[in-house]
Amino acid sequence: MIEETVDIRRFSQETGIPVPALGSMCKDGTLHCQGMISKRMHRRFLMSQKEQALKGYEVRNKQWKMQMSTDKRQYSVNESFFDQLNADSAYVLGYIWTDGCIKRFGKGSWGILLECSSKDKEMLENIKRVMKAENPIRIRNRILPSGKKIEVAKLCIYSRKLVDALKRYGIIERKSKADPVPVGIPDEFVFDFIRGILDGDGSVGTASKNPQLFRITFTGKANLLKWVDKVFVDKLGTKPRVLYRSCPTFLTRSECWVMVYSRQGDIHKIMSALHDKCHLFLTRKRIENCVISNAA
Repeated sequence: MIEETVDIRRFSQETGIPVPALGSMCKDGTLHCQGMISKRMHRRFLMSQKEQALKGYEVRNKQWKMQMSTDKRQYSVNESFFDQLNADSAYVLGYIWTDGCIKRFGKGSWGILLECSSKDKEMLENIKRVMKAENPIRIRNRILPSGKKIEVAKLCIYSRKLVDALKRYGIIERKSKADPVPVGIPDEFVFDFIRGILDGDGSVGTASKNPQLFRITFTGKANLLKWVDKVFVDKLGTKPRVLYRSCPTFLTRSECWVMVYSRQGDIHKIMSALHDKCHLFLTRKRIENCVISNAA
């Protein structure tokens, strides 16, 4: 029975085996003379290559998971940072609530993943400093659905104890798919917590129609924004805000909402409360606060 054959030169290019060496692999030397090789042998060889590649992937994946599970030991961090909230830990907690998440890295390994635009890398450096974390900040490229490429800064801190502490304040895994509410935030540090939220998923700027007027915008899940608005109403006497549905974010693809403060009196109250005697903040938003204060 004559087997189907394939070109021996193409087979040599695919496998990297020299043509002379393939001659000894053929059952029938005439096939080699005709420049052809058995398709059965071709499939058998490619299958073995596929198995080797898959095995190599599994080995590399296992090594990567082992690396993730041992990173906690490689990079030190203050694992008691969230045990009792203070001004710094409340701020970091608010930032994690918006621009961070808790995540499982391999079997039995948990950690905190923080991500922001590379231009705000300073934020991650501040968090590393106050948490006494030695984990590296990595810069990665990300392509938006529009095709635009941006640079993001990422910080991974591996610690099951920190993750368990965050869960006590309401942060859950895949929180973008749910809508949790902060719990256990002490009253004296509530504005530090909200400042972290603002630096994560908020903005301070001027109105498009009148550059002399300022506005504060919070973006996030509905329950979180309602919680923030209630704090402002109860503690600062601001006017309750209406939430507007926004487009899904390019990272989570989940529904988000927008809350805007445009009354100038409310804005001055909010910015004064958030930035009064604080020493942990995002510089560019701190500058915006100074501009608003000078305009008062």
